Amino acid sequence: MPARSFGKLSHLQVNLWGRGCQGKQLGETDSFTVAKSVEGNHLAQMVMDKSEAKKILTEQLEQYRKRSHSELTQLIDQTETLTVVGGSGTIYGLEFEVLWDHESGQDLRVMGSIDDGGWHALVPLTDDFIMRTDGSFVDE
Repeated sequence: MPARSFGKLSHLQVNLWGRGCQGKQLGETDSFTVAKSVEGNHLAQMVMDKSEAKKILTEQLEQYRKRSHSELTQLIDQTETLTVVGGSGTIYGLEFEVLWDHESGQDLRVMGSIDDGGWHALVPLTDDFIMRTDGSFVDE
């Protein structure tokens, strides 16, 4: 798609092949617009509200922390996705995965990621925790 010029900015259409974000299935595209500086040729990233995103991710990870080790074990090798609308109106896509931390049958690592469907989908905000077999948490 050709760039449209608006003063010192050109707008480019960028497509990302879906990661299950915002309820889309793999293979669908998620389109968004980024601004490209004509003078400096630098991409101006759309800014995700990291504070809001971190709060949402922490709240959602808390739901996994409340589960038992055996309940989390049932989620190994599955990716759970969720769409949440933040207080700002931003639509966030979240993904959660559970995997063995080192050895099968031992500690579990629960990882979560969040992005707003923009450039942050390439490098989302992430957080995780490790649960021991007795239900306690590593490094807490």
